[in-house]
Amino acid sequence: MASTEVAYNVENYIKRAREAMSMGFRYIKFDVDVPEGMMETEFDRTFSMRIVKFVTSFIGGVRDAVKYDVDIMIDGHWAFSVPTAIAIARELAKYDVFWFEDPVPPENIDAMRKVRLKSPVPIATGEKLYRLSQFRELIEKGATDIIHPDVQRLGGLLEMKKIAYLAEEYYVPVAIHNISSPIGTMANAHVAATIGDFIAIEWHAIDLPGGLTWLRRA
Repeated sequence: MASTEVAYNVENYIKRAREAMSMGFRYIKFDVDVPEGMMETEFDRTFSMRIVKFVTSFIGGVRDAVKYDVDIMIDGHWAFSVPTAIAIARELAKYDVFWFEDPVPPENIDAMRKVRLKSPVPIATGEKLYRLSQFRELIEKGATDIIHPDVQRLGGLLEMKKIAYLAEEYYVPVAIHNISSPIGTMANAHVAATIGDFIAIEWHAIDLPGGLTWLRRA
């Protein structure tokens, strides 16, 4: 359990949050992955409240540390069943998180809708979808509060713009999923400049050499 204890040490999360704040970031995102040592099998999606409490326990400390100077997002990595995702969302609501991302697997939009209807915090999803038609179903079924498209998966800037315009018709904001190179980040920044209700572009290269320099150039 040593690695689990380190991974979910609240002081580590507070340190990372403060580092991001010092760099000027206004949004920070953390994971709520269940450690392998707490799973009976790799196929587990439904967890006890003991585990739900454990994987959300650090968020209160982060909120106390950063106050409301930044917003906190949480990523579920499609790891949970509908009941467990709802239970986690209810815990997250205590800390005023900005969104709960990808709480259930993306293949079943109706399942995502069930979570969204019972979640007290906004749901964000979309990075695993590929076409305008899929986002249309997601939005028209009311299965998400925020769309999170990925321009590389969508096949280009034009498809991203079409999806953003569709979202605008339903007053659904856009946050861009981005795990790409500086070139991909530049492409995302260009399309973000054309979106009306745009929140943020994800940035994963903060820990890479020159990562922040890439972002400033983009």
